[in-house]
Amino acid sequence: MLDPARLAQAVGAELSAGRTRRFWTRARLRDELTGMSDRAGGAVVSLQALATYESGSRGMPLLRFCQLAYAVGVPPSEMLARALARARPQLGWRPGWVRVDLTALSRSQDPRVQPLVAWAALRVRLTAPAAPPPVDVPYDVLAPLVAGSGHDPDTVMRGLLDLRPAQPPREV
Repeated sequence: MLDPARLAQAVGAELSAGRTRRFWTRARLRDELTGMSDRAGGAVVSLQALATYESGSRGMPLLRFCQLAYAVGVPPSEMLARALARARPQLGWRPGWVRVDLTALSRSQDPRVQPLVAWAALRVRLTAPAAPPPVDVPYDVLAPLVAGSGHDPDTVMRGLLDLRPAQPPREV
């Protein structure tokens, strides 16, 4: 599951990176944003608010996020994709990709991923006795992998995203 605080920090880091790529101070960003707000009839943002957005200690409304992204010259969808990639590095997440634990997939009983279980089991056997490393699977490869199975690639992708390896037991 995605941690909202981690995502807020990642969005803030991307905003800060966009601002510094332009060699802008927060005051310059505020001036740019004020010009956009004047044209759109929006509110002015304070320097303190910008600092808290960049640190991730304060969330922002979607409209403000879009205004800030455009102000620093980054499409909001691209900034969000980068932030998500930053916020979920442990999953190796990138838009359109999923990191797959082949051992967990080969043992899965989830009907959404059944078209890939035999493929994963073969990969596990080929790397035995060592455990296979995780594999990054792009979305556009799923369609041919599940072709003829009657499964929708979107459903399989959601199943892969939900697949988690067993957690080691915690010591009490």
